[in-house]
Amino acid sequence: MLLTANSWNTTAHPRMQDWLTLRLYEDYPALRAIHKDVPRALVDNGMVLPVIDGLDELDPAYRSAILKGLNESLGAADPLVLTCRTDEYADAVNDTDVLTAAAVIEARPLTARDAASYLDNCLPPRQRADWKPILEELRSTDDTPLAEICATPLGLWLLRTVHVENKTDPTPLVDPAHYPDADAIRAHLFDGLIPAIITKRLNKSDGTDPLRPRRIWEPDATRQRLAYLAVQLHDNRDLRWWHLPTAVTFIVTITLTWLTFGLVAMVASGLTYVLMLALEGVRTIGTDELAYDYPDVRITETFMLGAVPMLWAIALVGALIVGARIRRVSGSGYINLRLRGRGRRLAREAAYGLVGGSMVGMTVVMFPLAAALIGWSRGEPVEDLGFNLMLALRIGLTIGAPIGTAVGLARWARSPGIVDRSRTPISTYRDSRNLTAVLVVTIGLVGWFAVGLLGVYVGSWRGWEDMVQMMLAYGLLGLVVGSMVGLMIEPAWIGFVVRSRWLTIRGKLPWQVMGFLDDAHRLGLLRTAGAVYQFRHAELQDHLARSATDTTPPRRS
Repeated sequence: MLLTANSWNTTAHPRMQDWLTLRLYEDYPALRAIHKDVPRALVDNGMVLPVIDGLDELDPAYRSAILKGLNESLGAADPLVLTCRTDEYADAVNDTDVLTAAAVIEARPLTARDAASYLDNCLPPRQRADWKPILEELRSTDDTPLAEICATPLGLWLLRTVHVENKTDPTPLVDPAHYPDADAIRAHLFDGLIPAIITKRLNKSDGTDPLRPRRIWEPDATRQRLAYLAVQLHDNRDLRWWHLPTAVTFIVTITLTWLTFGLVAMVASGLTYVLMLALEGVRTIGTDELAYDYPDVRITETFMLGAVPMLWAIALVGALIVGARIRRVSGSGYINLRLRGRGRRLAREAAYGLVGGSMVGMTVVMFPLAAALIGWSRGEPVEDLGFNLMLALRIGLTIGAPIGTAVGLARWARSPGIVDRSRTPISTYRDSRNLTAVLVVTIGLVGWFAVGLLGVYVGSWRGWEDMVQMMLAYGLLGLVVGSMVGLMIEPAWIGFVVRSRWLTIRGKLPWQVMGFLDDAHRLGLLRTAGAVYQFRHAELQDHLARSATDTTPPRRS
């Protein structure tokens, strides 16, 4: 199991086994579908091989904490592969201790002759003449800037991608006037990497080819967008989509969320108003003359005068709560709507929710009963107790039963299945989006139904038209509040959408951010580690972050 060293919080999880169990639990939901203790059992029995990458990319003090945590966690039979550059590993060992009983395997550097042989085998016949000065220099000495670049697999891959596969002239690489040292050559290769890869894989695919993008991206815009992401990551290597728009301030997030909620609420109130006007018209059709008169807008006028300011106020409160939840979101939600093999659990969760919600709703009868007892103790006459008890019981069941059923369905939807695949950035994004939709629709409709019936119970009305109008008016309030509750439960997706759209308006990212990241992964510029993206190499991320000085917005593609 590939893991990144910077994702291990040694304070929260001092033992490596606890951290590894958490990663299995979150990234492989099918394991806990079998039983919640399966991830722990696999780790405790040594059946998971963790490959921890990127120790050299951490702060020296944190490297020491990682080695200390490993030494305190590992037993004689625990498997582990830890990757690190030689110098950084030596420094960490000197600061703390060796990794007890671990075999150290050090990769030998590539020689210039090895690099020359590799490049010679990669060259097509037509390019050999252009590469003759390069190959001759590599075969003659190891003490040149180009030989230093070719001493690592990364440098050799960059050289092949930028110059061999795209058939560009390599001779300036051995000219000190163009590139006086290895850093200059490395910067040139990183600068040419994105255009070279996009040019090579220009033809988009339908998604079946994992090495070709779904869309066509302009190289300069792609570079600027990736550079922006590299800057926003700072020293972090994990690109989590739910933490992606960190540059958007809290005030901007609140404002955008409030406007989004308010506009959606206005659309819903407009549709409700149209339906209420239609019902007013139905009520004024005479049975004899079938004439359509101007409606009596008593309920509709009251609705419009009170609904608009109330909904904007509710939207503001919801935006403040959701905005605060967005800032503290720690991960994306999970949803599984597959029925196969999960029908019994669906029925069980729905039944438990229905019974539990009904029982909780029935406790509402305690309010009129307590009021009657208090009045009786004071010597006051008890009137209409039976009516009040039945009204409270109807209200409690009306609200409690559907809410409990909705909670049961949500519990079922969030439980994993045994055929689920491991989680990827795209799958976690889709899960969060689908979970948000299910929560908003389910809780919103339950709120509409429950609060609408509550309005019918407590309001005064004449005829069925008034009754339906009253239910629509009160139901709208329940719909809006219920939808916001759903967004509070799963804020990752709505937070990403609102903030990424703002970054799109500012020209920092494209409209289809997840599509852009997926294509960057297909192009080999990003890689995946569980549910997060990472730049293919830390040096690429660092180079893009250093070179992100052009503030000109990229062209849209």
